[in-house]
Parts: sequence; structure tokens; C-alpha cells
Amino acid sequence: KVARSQRKGGTFSVPIQDGVLDPLTVELRVRLDLENKLQVATYQVHEVEEIRTYRVSRLPMETIQVAGLQFKSVHLVIDAGRKNRQLHYWLAPELAHLPVQLKQFHNGKVEAHAILIGSSLLP
Repeated sequence: KVARSQRKGGTFSVPIQDGVLDPLTVELRVRLDLENKLQVATYQVHEVEEIRTYRVSRLPMETIQVAGLQFKSVHLVIDAGRKNRQLHYWLAPELAHLPVQLKQFHNGKVEAHAILIGSSLLP
């Protein structure tokens, strides 16, 4: 199998093995692993011209308020190996581990913040 991608005018081909993810499917794979009671700490991810190791660590549960409701949420940190950059996800187990909040940090400051405002999964 070969993954092909383009960036800044360049075209890249990288051989990949089964189980290698792309950056957009990491969160989905983590959710499925949580639903299946698996405790996977690392994932191999194809990024343009290389395969990177994403490390997932679990922080204490937190209560997140979404659309007027409160959900005890699993707080995960996904580290893609980029210096000074982390992605935090809060996943609600009672909503099939749907992300209810995410924050991207760069150099210790919030660079992006998203919170769920509606879903057909909400009670």
C-alpha cells in the first residue's frame, strides 16, 4: 500500500502498513478503542512524507457543559510529536465517546477551541 499526498507544490508517496491512520481518523480510532475498552497509547499516522507516532495520554475525568447539559468526560491529550503543540479532547462516554470539547494548545496558549452545540445523540 502506498499513501500519496501533496504539499507546497510537491507530491509525496510513502509506503504504509495496515493500521496506519491519517490525521483525520486518529480521533475516530481513539473513540472506537475507548468504546471497545482498549487502552492504546500510541498510533502510527501518515503525515505527508512521513509516518509519525501520535501518543495519547489520559487525564482525570472532567464535567463539561454542552447545550445546557453536563457530561462526565474522558480528557485525552494527543501529542503528535510537534514541539510545543498539543491537542486536548473531552469525550462523553454516554454519547458513544462523542467529542464534546477540544482545545489545541501552542506554546502553552489556546490556539483553537471548539465545543459541541448540538447533536442528534444529545438526549
